[in-house]
Order: sequence, then structure tokens, then C-alpha cells
Amino acid sequence: MQFLRYFILVVLLVSTSANAYAVEGPAAAGPIGGTDMRSAMLPPPGLYAGAVFFAAATTDFVDGNGDTIPALRTAHLTKGIAAPFLYYVPDTKIFGGS
Repeated sequence: MQFLRYFILVVLLVSTSANAYAVEGPAAAGPIGGTDMRSAMLPPPGLYAGAVFFAAATTDFVDGNGDTIPALRTAHLTKGIAAPFLYYVPDTKIFGGS
């Protein structure tokens, strides 16, 4: 019976959780694939295509105290970026590396 009470409590807590969103900025965090050539990992040789999508939005502008700035009360900013990419990885070795 004790187990059933804990199980119901856990189910209620999990079912009442809400989504949380956080963003530091609308830009990607660093180069995709590594920070330099020694840590970058390439996929197998071939032709690759795809697309990347980034989006950011804000609906509230506050001052240093957390109060809404009156002149910007109705300002709503959104930014979206979509970019296709196409790249080719050759099956070539240069100085023992690809």
C-alpha cells in the first residue's frame, strides 16, 4: 500500500510539470564539428545535404530591476534563420589524415 501511494505521488508530480525554455542568444554555440581541426570529426566520404533552422522571440523588455520598460510594452520581436547546406567529403588522405 505504501508503494502505491508513492507511485501515485510520482505520477501526479510528473504529470503536472510544465515546459521551460531558455536561450542565451539566437546564434549557434561554436563551430559545428569541433573547435579546431584536431578535434573535428568528419563523416564517411560522400555528398551530404541538409538544412539548419534557428529561431528566437521576445515579448518583454525589462530594465535592470526587472520592471517592464513602458515604451517597449507592446514590442514583440521574432527572428528566424533557415539555411540549406551541401558539402562533399572526399576519400583523400593528406599526411595520413582526411
